[in-house]
Amino acid sequence: MQFEKNQITFIALPFILIFFSIIISSLVKFKPVLSPTERELSRFSYEKLQLIDKQSLQVMKLKSPIKMPDRSQKDILQVPISGTEIYNETEAKKISLILISDGLKMAIIDGTVVNEGDVINDCRIVKIEKDKILLKDQAGEEWIKIE
Repeated sequence: MQFEKNQITFIALPFILIFFSIIISSLVKFKPVLSPTERELSRFSYEKLQLIDKQSLQVMKLKSPIKMPDRSQKDILQVPISGTEIYNETEAKKISLILISDGLKMAIIDGTVVNEGDVINDCRIVKIEKDKILLKDQAGEEWIKIE
């Protein structure tokens, strides 16, 4: 495959034009691309800053962004303990539920809702724990476990 004279000219022409444009551009003096202010900024070198070690800080009295309503005794269902119900002294007391939440301790004994300090069948509820209740009467103290 032989190249004709026109084909060789078209192949070599771009290289020749690039060569001459480089020579001409080096002879012509152009205005600087950057303004004096920009040149000054381009020469800027920052000083190394000294980093200060920060200590962690514990904040004790921060309010929560979520406001929860305060619980009070009036919000809780109160079932009056009256002497109208007859309890069999020999029958064992049955605990149905124990609720301990945010300092509130409640239980259901024989279908009656009680709190710590309440009296049921001449027995004072002294302590409510997660799985048992301490009852105190004139005879002594008795722990009742949840079934």
